[in-house]
Amino acid sequence: MGSLLAQIGRIAGFVGVLVCVIAVIWRALGKFGLLSVSVGALLQVGMAGVLVGCFCLLVAQAEKR
Repeated sequence: MGSLLAQIGRIAGFVGVLVCVIAVIWRALGKFGLLSVSVGALLQVGMAGVLVGCFCLLVAQAEKR
């Protein structure tokens, strides 16, 4: 179970960082929306992905002890 949580954490964190980078680049280009989703909401989704990834990795480490 710990290795599954660690894998989920890594994937969620990577996807979260990727979404944040896309949102920042899109906003730097002067655009406020991407596929009818505001860039602010996209950034929040990315931050939530990073948070879920961190939580999963934390639980995976706690299970090993």
